[in-house]
Amino acid sequence: MNVKFSIFIIGLILCAGIAVGISMQLTKVPVTAVVDLKILWEDFEMRKELQTELDGSIEEHSKRLDEMKMQLANQMVEAGSGEVKDASIYNRLIGETRRIESEITYLTETEAFELENSIKVRMKEYLKEFCHKEGISLLISTSDVDPVIYYEGALDLTQKASDFINSKYLGK
Repeated sequence: MNVKFSIFIIGLILCAGIAVGISMQLTKVPVTAVVDLKILWEDFEMRKELQTELDGSIEEHSKRLDEMKMQLANQMVEAGSGEVKDASIYNRLIGETRRIESEITYLTETEAFELENSIKVRMKEYLKEFCHKEGISLLISTSDVDPVIYYEGALDLTQKASDFINSKYLGK
């Protein structure tokens, strides 16, 4: 075999390999990754800190409610010398206790809801940054809640799929 021909063939193979390598670098292949959102949620330090704050707030509300119940009980004792002599006072005090319980329950649930939402927003921001850093195009969760956590816009084929199913339906 001719040496020049062999060198020519080796050169062609090297050029083809370089061309394929450059092509692969220029063509981004979408990378998909999976995480367990429940574990991320449990491990997230922000959630732990805010949960501790919420627990403290609930404890404060509970103490406040207990104090108010004691005050109402004392007022009942003072008003009726230990016996309920005036049903209207008793009913007013019971109504006030229930109103306070409802108010504290509402405040606690509202506070918990707002904290949970702020945690979710922050976690999604961090996961989006993580995906960019790791070169991930699609991040999905193993849990049923929010199965798609992040995706690049190029992966969103909603309009294309909509056009396809409508064209199929319309017989086009």
